[in-house]
Amino acid sequence: MLFRQLTALLITAVCAVMPVYGQKSKNLLQAADAALNRKIAADFFAKQKTIYDPVFGYMVPVPPMPPHPAGALTAFTGHTQNIYPGNHLMQVAPLKRPLTGTLPQATFVRGDLMTPGQLAQAAYLWQLAHPWQSLEKYPYLWQKTNDVVASFTEKASPYEVEYLPNLKLLKRMLNPGFKALSFAKLVELTPVYPTHITLDEEGFPVPTPQADLADMLDTYLMLSNPREMSAFVNVGEIPHYRPFVLTREERTAANQLLARRLDSDKLPANATARDLIAQTYNRLETHTLKYTQVDAKTPLDFKVYPHYKNTRLYRAIQGIVIGQWPVVWIQDGHHVLQNRDAVHLIVLDAVMGGVDWHNYNDVSRVMESFRELCTNTTPTPQHMAHLELLQKNLYLVFRPLLLEYIDISKNPYGLHPEETPLRHIGSVVWDMLVKQNIRSITGKHL
Repeated sequence: MLFRQLTALLITAVCAVMPVYGQKSKNLLQAADAALNRKIAADFFAKQKTIYDPVFGYMVPVPPMPPHPAGALTAFTGHTQNIYPGNHLMQVAPLKRPLTGTLPQATFVRGDLMTPGQLAQAAYLWQLAHPWQSLEKYPYLWQKTNDVVASFTEKASPYEVEYLPNLKLLKRMLNPGFKALSFAKLVELTPVYPTHITLDEEGFPVPTPQADLADMLDTYLMLSNPREMSAFVNVGEIPHYRPFVLTREERTAANQLLARRLDSDKLPANATARDLIAQTYNRLETHTLKYTQVDAKTPLDFKVYPHYKNTRLYRAIQGIVIGQWPVVWIQDGHHVLQNRDAVHLIVLDAVMGGVDWHNYNDVSRVMESFRELCTNTTPTPQHMAHLELLQKNLYLVFRPLLLEYIDISKNPYGLHPEETPLRHIGSVVWDMLVKQNIRSITGKHL
């Protein structure tokens, strides 16, 4: 009797969330008389003991069905594919009010109608409900996730991808060893928020052992706290993704995790140039598309740190780099870069968009700083590879200047007087960022 009532309820729920499908399916509508099923549903829920879970919200316990483990904590429609396999009604958010007879469309969605954002939370909730199983154990969600991730990574430019934070979590779920965690559990396991990088003796970034954990936690927080974290979603003109819907308990835990991140991200009092270099690289690693991923196909309008000039980090860096130029002394026949960290900051400030390419004096200072940084750096494979990355990023930042330079260089009738400074600085930038082989000059003055 219970099974028959549950089946009738599910037919009612499917009709509620699939109006178009219901119009086309006269046989289904005839079998599920609206008034009768509302009464059956109300009677069914009236007899059940509704429980509240701090992750899933309000739930009605249902008998475990194969292949799910007996006793697993599951959301109400987590099993409906076993009863009504053609539609895969999925829970895409916690249920914030007890069920009374119909399934709310904001919480339960047909699988084939889910957006990538809804899919991410559906897969997340399923994994939380089945903590000892990988997503692969749910064939429908597994295939759906594979298809969505593949469609974005193979067909779309990474700089135009919507739902990127959602997709980053979905890609992690395709790893059989990945285990989804509630925000309460994340807070319990993260007394101190990890950092992405530390610095070597010369001030270059080195990934920490917790770098992947930091990246995962940043993704979680982008999904839970978009107001504070969407600034790091640097794709598209406006960050477009679906944040998670959380229960009040999970919201509290997410806010606690965010507070720990903000605490670890604070600028130290009287920050040195070396402190700011470390802070800068950690911020760059936080973004959904990192500075390490730029290449020749990167769009002209892409920025590795779109909101840099609105940050305290920008103001702190300006306090050190304003008026600074490389200071080089000759000692025992060798060049010695005296203000190495300040020079490094001048380059990073430009990479993040802190320099206006129309200001030729600042552009010249950046080019000289980058050259001195290269020639006074120990030529290890890691250092040379990193300097090449900085060169690619500087090229992206100053590409508008180079396009102007190329344009006036094609003028067969000579230059107007006002174009002479542009030709001069354009030549300097072209030589340093296009013609120069960075590996050939790294460590040249050591």
